[in-house]
Order: sequence, then C-alpha cells, then structure tokens
Amino acid sequence: MSDKWIKCLAHRGNLIATAIDARNLVEDARKRHSLDKKSIVALGETLIAGLLLASNTKTGERLSITVKGSHLFRYAIADANPDGTTRGYIILRKPEELLELPPYDETRGIWQEGMLSVVKLKDQTKEPYVGTVPNITGHLSKDLTFYLSQSEQIPSAVGLAVSVDDNGKINSAGGFLIQVLPGASQAEILMVENNILELHNLTKQLANDHNPTKLLGQLFSDLSFTLLDEKELKFQCNCSRQRVLRALKMVGAEELKSMINEDHQAEVLCDFCSRNYLIHEKELTELLKELTQ
Repeated sequence: MSDKWIKCLAHRGNLIATAIDARNLVEDARKRHSLDKKSIVALGETLIAGLLLASNTKTGERLSITVKGSHLFRYAIADANPDGTTRGYIILRKPEELLELPPYDETRGIWQEGMLSVVKLKDQTKEPYVGTVPNITGHLSKDLTFYLSQSEQIPSAVGLAVSVDDNGKINSAGGFLIQVLPGASQAEILMVENNILELHNLTKQLANDHNPTKLLGQLFSDLSFTLLDEKELKFQCNCSRQRVLRALKMVGAEELKSMINEDHQAEVLCDFCSRNYLIHEKELTELLKELTQ
C-alpha cells in the first residue's frame, strides 16, 4: 500500500481531521540519511508533522517546520507541500558536546527543551508567516498541539508515531491531526477526546492497519464524515545540479579559484536528501569566467 493522507470533515462541519500513513516515506528517509533508531524516530515524526500541517495548505503555498532540541538532537527540519511531497534532515550533537550538557530529563520527551517553529510562505507573498513556541514537553505531538492553540488559535489534537523493528527498519509511521471548528459542541469535542484516549497505542494501531481511513473511523466513532482529500505521499527533494551550480557561483571568485587549483573539482552534499553532486573542474572554470567577465 502506498503512503497517503486522508482528510475529512465531520458531517456537521464542526470537526476537520487528517490521518497519515507514511511508513515507506520514513523508511526512505532512514535509508537516505543512514539514521539509527532514535534519530529516525525524531526525524520521522517531524516529517509527518509537516505533512499534517501541509494538508491544510493550498496549492502555491510552502511550509517548513523546525524543531530545536537541547540534548542529543540539535534540530530537525522538514519541508512539506500541499501536493504530498516532503523532505527533511536531522542534526545531532557530537558526543563531546553531550558531556557538557545537563543530564537527560526523563520526565520530558526526546527534544527536551528548545523551540518549535513553523514557516508558511505563499508564492505571491514576500513576507512569510512565522510562528514559534517553546518546547513545553519535549514531545513533538504535544508541543505541536500547543503551537496550534497558541500561534494559530485553533483547538487541536495531534498524534505522531514511528516504530522501528529489531533490524532498524520502519515498522509503522503515521499520525493524525484533528481541529475543532466554530460551532462544535462540547459533546462532540468530548467524544473525540475519549476516542483519542481509547487508541491506547498509536504505533501498534498503525502497525496492525496501514489504512488512514480506519484511523479516522476510530477517531470520529459514531460521527459520519465526508472525504475532502486523499493524496499519495513521498519523500522528494527539489535539489538539482543547476541549483548547486548557482549556489557555488555565490561563494565568490576567490573560493572558486581555490577549488580549481587545489581540488580540481567540488563535491556538494544535499542536506535534505543526501544526494552527492560532483562538480568537475570544467564546470567550475565556466562559473569563474561568468563571475570575472
């Protein structure tokens, strides 16, 4: 089964929700970045969080989510788009850096303290919307729920789950986002809250059934809902050789000369997808000519 998100609206239009299965996508990210269990869980949740938010954006909009931590994970970044594509990477602290930090707080999540930021950009808008909140719990699902209530003033519930098997492969990965719209009754809100509590173990639920519609059925229980959108998801980077050449041109003539004279080439690694670009001496020389003409 291909990865996808399912977006729906409760029959009275008072609740909107998106459920995601992204097992293959997160496995792709794990392979690209050669990540261990802890790291792929942290990055996988960030990728899923970005996709959940992107499911509520429109064509032409772009969204980026950054999670900064205070312990093992320095930060993770995920770009997500309304077409269901995403890319991202994670940066860890070096072992010697960890020795200088306070002890790990077991009462908090893997991100410990830090910040959560969401950037939304429309193609026709010069200034992006930026929302930032502190990591209240260190658990991304809870901190994203806090972000939505504080920065976007939308009562929400977020669930994120990534599980890894004994061989390091992704066993399940997905999540949900439910948002309360104006007009929702207390009875409807309470019903959804109880249904979320009864999920018990989201990772187990996703491992047993990869169909996001089943997850939505559990969340909405007796409420009927209308399908708004169904989209296939994939890890996709927009890097290219031409983009790399444009970036190298920006380093300046002196740096290009150094690359040509010392290494006779340049290697550029894309942070988002780990693709390695080998730029030959002839290409560097052409860039230098363009700068010095």
